[in-house]
Amino acid sequence: MRAFLPAELNSVCEVANVRDHLLTVHIHNAAWATRFRFLVPELLPKLNALADFARVREIRVRVAPVVAIDALEPPAPSLGGRSLPDSELLTAFADTLEYGDLKGAFLRLARQAEGGDAPGTET
Repeated sequence: MRAFLPAELNSVCEVANVRDHLLTVHIHNAAWATRFRFLVPELLPKLNALADFARVREIRVRVAPVVAIDALEPPAPSLGGRSLPDSELLTAFADTLEYGDLKGAFLRLARQAEGGDAPGTET
């Protein structure tokens, strides 16, 4: 499909699916999607000449922004708006629990996070 598109559209669109006479194309932003939609009437006959797109009768355009890898990473844990190391975060959370097995488990995890206990040891 990219062979039939202007060079500036090649990097912002992807074939997402071809099924039941329908080609779905994902485009990175609405402006490029609009431009692509204007090309559909001349693009469709060209695509039909290719074996993979011979049965396509309709092209659906979806805006699918590219998500940066950094945006997928969870934020650093914090308590009260300040970042904490893992051991401090676990200890602070354990302090919010009433005494019991769960609180003890979190305190053990906190000690392991700061290197105080070997994993699996009980105190």
